[in-house]
Amino acid sequence: MKPLTFKLFTIFGLGKAINFSCIQSAILRPMEKQVSKMNISVLYVDDEQANLDAFLASFRRHFKIHLAIGGEKAKEILSKSEIHVIVTDQRMPNMLGTELLEFAVQNYPLQTRILLTAYSDLEALDVAINKGKICKYLKKPWNETELIECIREAYKVYQLRFEKEQIARELNETNEKLEALLKGKLGVM
Repeated sequence: MKPLTFKLFTIFGLGKAINFSCIQSAILRPMEKQVSKMNISVLYVDDEQANLDAFLASFRRHFKIHLAIGGEKAKEILSKSEIHVIVTDQRMPNMLGTELLEFAVQNYPLQTRILLTAYSDLEALDVAINKGKICKYLKKPWNETELIECIREAYKVYQLRFEKEQIARELNETNEKLEALLKGKLGVM
């Protein structure tokens, strides 16, 4: 695709070409991308080893799986690995799933979060939505097909957040260059 270039002929009399390829690629880029199974990195957090084993057995063919037995181990993995989607149990000793999700929102805001629980706890759901910014609330036992689709959808949200942040950064850099160019042309310090 040929980069989109504009010449600015404004009241400032600039004839400089500005490359807007970062904006063009974001606008024209197709949103539906085929994602290989190893591109989606999922952290599953639970306090029961049997659930961790079952999750790995169910989803290892679909995603790159990281397992954490509890919130502290999850924090350690988050600090060392690029995680796209967090799936966590709610009721765990030492740290609730919602507490882990609040931590993730503050420290890893691009990640998407799914709360998976065996209980119908409205207070936990309220905290998960409002503070943990979850994109999905699912009940145990999970339906494998439904959870695969939820993780894929969550990854699409992650991609959009990542692309938005990247475009904003590139646009800011372009604006700074344009501002410097304008100041140079006008002789403004």
